Amino acid sequence: PHPARLGDLNTLASALSSQGRLEEAQQVYERLLGEARALYGDDSVATAVFELNHAVLLERQGELARAEQLYRRVLAATAERLGLAH
Repeated sequence: PHPARLGDLNTLASALSSQGRLEEAQQVYERLLGEARALYGDDSVATAVFELNHAVLLERQGELARAEQLYRRVLAATAERLGLAH
């Protein structure tokens, strides 16, 4: 996958979410995260940014436990990569 494609998928998922098309947004985020992990790895900051956006969607869908789990994963990944001062 190309980094620009990941940005495009992220924009599409966000647009779908804003329109209330949450199930479609979920599908795009799942594809996006698969491609981000393939390109950047599981613990990269880039992947964490996409995971953060996905967590926001999960929260909007009422999947609070899954959203919290993802928020915590993002915090841990960014703290590890960027340091706690970030």
